[in-house]
Amino acid sequence: GLPNDPGIYQRSLIHLFRIANERLNDIDYTISVSMLEIYNEKIRDLLSNSKNNLPIRIGNDGMLDIPGLLVLNVSTLQEVQEVLKKGQMNRASATTDLNDRSSRSHAIVCVRVRSVNRTTNDISESRLNLVDLAGSERVSQSGATGQQLKEAQCINRSLSELGNVVSALRQRQQHIPFRNCQLTRLLENCLNGDSKTLVVVQLAPDTTAIQEILSSLNFADKLSKVQRRNQSSKTSQISIGLLSTPSKHERHCHVWILAFYVL
Repeated sequence: GLPNDPGIYQRSLIHLFRIANERLNDIDYTISVSMLEIYNEKIRDLLSNSKNNLPIRIGNDGMLDIPGLLVLNVSTLQEVQEVLKKGQMNRASATTDLNDRSSRSHAIVCVRVRSVNRTTNDISESRLNLVDLAGSERVSQSGATGQQLKEAQCINRSLSELGNVVSALRQRQQHIPFRNCQLTRLLENCLNGDSKTLVVVQLAPDTTAIQEILSSLNFADKLSKVQRRNQSSKTSQISIGLLSTPSKHERHCHVWILAFYVL
């Protein structure tokens, strides 16, 4: 988004820093940011010049960890915006018949927040994940060939696997196939019952994209019906938000997942 028209990432971080500043007299906050993309089933650090495929590990706290991922401390909103700008510039994109700048990857911004109560010295750690999903692509319409065809196939497969995870969660199956692809592995903490999750679907009122719009709405509907159970045996639902854009330069459909959880 632009400074006078902030996007999902910026709005979320503006709110985060406003809360941190309001509580500054009582709580000392340390905020850090990382940004990665999932490109052709490879995890790449968008804040590093390296294009190496990074591994996924389970940390000592039981949470997913990515060794080698650059994590930067930030103290102001302006610093975060510079970090996001660099990450977006490094993100894989290409021109297709449907879009002048089509994202060829899923992107995840992870904001780590460590808070220390100045009176009690109690420490709390939490994470906010901002997930920008690449759009599902109809190859026959996008004109993808060669490398772009491979990228489209990887995107479509990962979105299909995400749909399978959502269906399994909705049906409360014993086994949830999170490990079937990199996207669902990284979204496990976002979709389980201990996170507060919001899915934002942006739609363009374009009659030429009816099938794409209906598919996105159907996906959001399935997510909204997922009943999750947390460690306290309480159930929670995933919230859904819908946005409309009149811009012909925007993708017909754009989906973000925002998830907050305490470690």
